[in-house]
Amino acid sequence: MRTLHLFGDSFTEGHLLDLTFPLYKEWKKYREGKLPLCWGDLLSEKLNMKMANHAIAGMSNSEIFQTICRHSDEFKKDDIIIVNWTYPNRFRWVTWSDNIKRYKWVRLGAHPHDGSVISEDTRNDIALNKILPPYIEEVYEYEKIVEEYSKSKNFEVFFWSADIDIINNLPPEKLNNKKYILHEQINKLPLEIVSPHILIARNEMKRTIFDVFHQYGAITIGEETNWKVQDNHLGEKGHIVQSELFYKYITKKKLI
Repeated sequence: MRTLHLFGDSFTEGHLLDLTFPLYKEWKKYREGKLPLCWGDLLSEKLNMKMANHAIAGMSNSEIFQTICRHSDEFKKDDIIIVNWTYPNRFRWVTWSDNIKRYKWVRLGAHPHDGSVISEDTRNDIALNKILPPYIEEVYEYEKIVEEYSKSKNFEVFFWSADIDIINNLPPEKLNNKKYILHEQINKLPLEIVSPHILIARNEMKRTIFDVFHQYGAITIGEETNWKVQDNHLGEKGHIVQSELFYKYITKKKLI
């Protein structure tokens, strides 16, 4: 049976694999213990494929790429790999763990609470440095090796991102590429679009793939619960919309 391999951060891991997240716990309680399927589960069903979800919330792009490398021997002919790149200001730091008696990676990022293993000044300097253009270009270099590997093993690979500047706002001649999911739909959006449901704090008037989802009726957990749960990940309808749009794009069907 063919396998759908998913890589990325919380937008791919989803709520069913991360039930320690406090807001997902609140959402589960709000829904009386019944959480919906995530877009990856729905998509694998539509494609009649087994799913292998390797995404973890808070991953940096370098860790996502390392995870692809770690599982690369599992990719088979006619499998599909979907990579969700994350925000470039996420990074990792190596620290010693007394519990396991060895060094370990710690995931850090733009939030002050992420600075527990390093000074706040150091965390802030690294996070600010990582939003500079060379780190965006680094992601596209990662894509090259994944694409070349896909040719050698004859599997399909697609990319998308939650970040404003990764993929979503490439110039048309670069964005118009089969490997970028929903690139035609993204290109149709006016650059000044700003959706009220947006999943990241915007300080630039740019588009993201979530604006495409919103055009087809996707809403967040916060919107679904009338903001009783203050979370901006996609809610049930959002996961349905994402799975349908991804399915139609991957199978080259006409978009709804």
